[in-house]
Amino acid sequence: MDTQNKQVVRWPFILAGCGIIAVLMVCGIAAVLGAGGAWLTAKQVNRVFNKVTTQVVSGLDSKQITTGLEENQAKAIPLSGMVEILGAEGEWAVLNQGSLLEPGQAVRTGELSAAQIIFYDGSRTSLGPNTQVSIDKLSFKEEDQRRVIELTQQTGESTHDVAHSSNKASLYTVHTPAGTGEAKGTRFSVSVTPDQAARFNVLEGTVAVTGMEETTQVEAGQVTIIVIGQPPSDPALFVTLEGVVTQTGDVWVIAGQTFTLHPATVVVGNPQVGDIVFVEGRQSAD
Repeated sequence: MDTQNKQVVRWPFILAGCGIIAVLMVCGIAAVLGAGGAWLTAKQVNRVFNKVTTQVVSGLDSKQITTGLEENQAKAIPLSGMVEILGAEGEWAVLNQGSLLEPGQAVRTGELSAAQIIFYDGSRTSLGPNTQVSIDKLSFKEEDQRRVIELTQQTGESTHDVAHSSNKASLYTVHTPAGTGEAKGTRFSVSVTPDQAARFNVLEGTVAVTGMEETTQVEAGQVTIIVIGQPPSDPALFVTLEGVVTQTGDVWVIAGQTFTLHPATVVVGNPQVGDIVFVEGRQSAD
């Protein structure tokens, strides 16, 4: 690596140490460690697009967007890049602005792409790059305000803004290959790795995460990881950090914080002293 270019290199990443399990990440790479390991999602690109998506989404008027929707429909909005919809005949086609979705359909995004799904009650699902989400169930009853939204996320990263419901029987559920999250009036993100492990990161409220018939309550600021065939990990503090690397080796120093390498540490790419890296992880028990 040319040392003269170090100041402009930005490596996403996660390390483990000082009680934090973390990862060092590069665009487009995602990984999960085995039992007891850290979830390591590697996406500088996704972080940028998630910020853009959030900004775009915040400017959308839910009432205006949902006008004309039936109670078992949702509206899909492409925000950038390549976004496709799975039709009734099982073929993928380019998603048009404001396309309607019904149960049985799916949306997927490509590289450097983002989309959003708006539901009848104003709940929203934002899709990052390389993400696929299908709609399993979708209904809303005006008489008792009961909402049922059931999704399956096969790949990628999504963020869910769940509208408050006056009916306690309302459901908003996201299935993944490894487990399921159920939320009511909250905000959370879901990531699925190529090997189909899943991470549920709660931003607001509480999400009940279930795997192998065991359920854990994940509160705001916490994260849990599910590996296929295992129950959810104990909720842990979600930690992020971005800064300049001043030391590498068995011990890393990033933005003045010290991280000791650990068997569960993943470093993707080849960041050097002087590079800017992104650290994402969860606080370990020790």
